[in-house]
Order: sequence, then C-alpha cells, then structure tokens
Amino acid sequence: MSAVRVVVADDHPVFRAGLRSLLQSSPGVEVVGEAGDGSQALALASELVPDVLILDIEMAGMNGIEVARRLREAGSPVRVLVLSAYDDEAYILQALAQGAAGYLTKEEAEEVVAEAVRAVARGQEGWLSRSATAKIVRIQREQARAGERLLSDREREVLLLLARGEGNKQIARALRVSANTVKNHLANIYAKLGIHSRVEATLWARDHGLLPPQSPSTRKAQS
Repeated sequence: MSAVRVVVADDHPVFRAGLRSLLQSSPGVEVVGEAGDGSQALALASELVPDVLILDIEMAGMNGIEVARRLREAGSPVRVLVLSAYDDEAYILQALAQGAAGYLTKEEAEEVVAEAVRAVARGQEGWLSRSATAKIVRIQREQARAGERLLSDREREVLLLLARGEGNKQIARALRVSANTVKNHLANIYAKLGIHSRVEATLWARDHGLLPPQSPSTRKAQS
C-alpha cells in the first residue's frame, strides 16, 4: 500500500517542522509539501493533490476556512484535516461545513494526529478533538431545546398524539378539531423542527422526553 501523501499548512515554522518530523516518522505517511500561508496552501493542494491537507485556521492572507471552501467548490479530492490552536465553536462549525473531515487541536497527542491523518485518507469523517466534540454536542442540545420552545401548546399536543401512533383522524377527534387543522399543525411542526415525516417526528418526540419511557410490562404487552 502506498504512503499517505500529506501537505502541512501552518504559519509557525517551528511547529510546522515538528509536525513534519512527527509525520515522517509515522508508518505509511509521507509529507510532500509545506505551506506557510493560506494562498500557498491552496496552490500546493491544487498542484500536488495530496491525500490529506493538514490545515491551520489562522494564517496570513487567506485563512484555513477559506482554503477549505475553495477546495470544496473546485471539487478537489484533497481531504482536509484541521489542526488548530483554537477550539472556537464558530471555527469548528465553519470548517466542517466547508468539508473538513476532522478538527483537532494542537494539544492532541502525536499518535492521535498520525492516526487521524491515515483515517481521513481512508475516507473517514468526524475526527474531532474532545473539546470540539463537547462543543458540537452542546450546540446540538441547544438547537433541540430551541426547536421545542418554538412549538405552541397545541402543536405539542398534536406531536405527542402522533408519537403515540395516532392517525390524523384520531388526533382530530381527541382534540376536537378538523382533520385539516391537524394537517396544518403537522406542517408547522415539521417546519419548526426541520423534519419531514411522521417517523422523524416520533423519533424527535422520544429523543426529547415527550414520551415517557416504556416499562418492562408495557413492552412485553406490545411484543
């Protein structure tokens, strides 16, 4: 198997040299180029087409987010792994949105960085440092709570009945409204929560505690 070809882009020469030394000593990895700023990183990625571009975020001229964006828009096959001193949530989300396969901080252990490079080259996604993972989880939870707060009391009632397996006519009878009103409520629920089906709505309700957990006796009776 051929070695993973890597370009390292970082504006700190000492760090870049240390990272190159680390990767060169790692089995199955070959550093084929170095860049000290964003423009050079983009040029080398386009010229050398490495398997992985290790990309710092804050660099002169063009930051790492912009480099990743341009590579994505050009349809480049180069895989991007961000290695940054910052774990700012805005950077993390922007990098992932622009196609980065991972986001690690510079405090990661050397073996983690080397393994991430090999894994990203194999097509794996979502290599995140612990701090980045914690921020993503917190953001997702906040978004879920915000979605729940958007629902009116009647929409929550409709969602709860839907999640219990009731059809539109049954929901309409239970709430003493028309079937068309139920359809309108469901359309609003889907739009507010960013979902598209009854199955997704049911899963959302269960994941966010609208349905009580089933007792063993209940599960046995339903089986």
